[in-house]
Amino acid sequence: MYPPDKIFTAVVHDSAGRVDVAAVPAEHPDSASGVGSTARRHGFSQPWVSTSRTPYHALMASTASSAQFHGVDVVAVVPIKSFAAAKARLHTVLSPDDRRVLAERTARGVLRELTSVPTLVICDDDAVATLAQSCGAEVLMTSTTGLNTVVREAMGSLCARGVERAMVVHADLPQPHTLPAIAHRNGIVVVPDQRLDGTNVLMLPTDAPDRIAYGPGSFARHIRSLTDLARQRGLVCEVVRDHALGLDVDQPDDLNHPAAFSSDDRSLS
Repeated sequence: MYPPDKIFTAVVHDSAGRVDVAAVPAEHPDSASGVGSTARRHGFSQPWVSTSRTPYHALMASTASSAQFHGVDVVAVVPIKSFAAAKARLHTVLSPDDRRVLAERTARGVLRELTSVPTLVICDDDAVATLAQSCGAEVLMTSTTGLNTVVREAMGSLCARGVERAMVVHADLPQPHTLPAIAHRNGIVVVPDQRLDGTNVLMLPTDAPDRIAYGPGSFARHIRSLTDLARQRGLVCEVVRDHALGLDVDQPDDLNHPAAFSSDDRSLS
């Protein structure tokens, strides 16, 4: 047994409640017995890359009053790029029109599942903004580029409005039906992709934008950084292996996953 000051602050389990990895030590992320070695034991070899706090860019426009989210505990943040520019990595298997249709369908599915959760969509495209509004989401128009910077900007806006936590959700999840359940969890939550490489859903305090570290290997980076944050603040950091939310559409092989799409989506050619 670990003494109280060594008790683990991260719990890893799947959507059925089964424990996959029992714990992650609540020690400094660079220590030999800390998260770094735990991550490596589970195949997370990506080294920690620290991220600096990025100044928030001025917002270009907002479709709702700043009071809408005031005092709310959790707001879903969904960054969505232009549908016409989305899914470039699928160019070898889908036409530009099909990539646009797929991006719009998955985004609509995510936003519909979030209708019971206060939601902020951050984008730079009028078609995306129209879809977001039709699903009841608030829209933040921005000129910021880069996923990490965009998410930090949204978190800064929410923090200034009194929102405690942001649940960052990718818009390309074809099976998003368990998102509301994630929103009801406490503390910090990390939902990895099916490859245990990326981070499909991430819930964290809005005043910690410097912990955002998307890109290849982001799951390992987020575990290390957010477990340390949880230790500092006396929170619990959960890593939830949700096999539905673990599905995303990043690579051509993702289109062949038997659980990924409806028959309508499979008709894309």
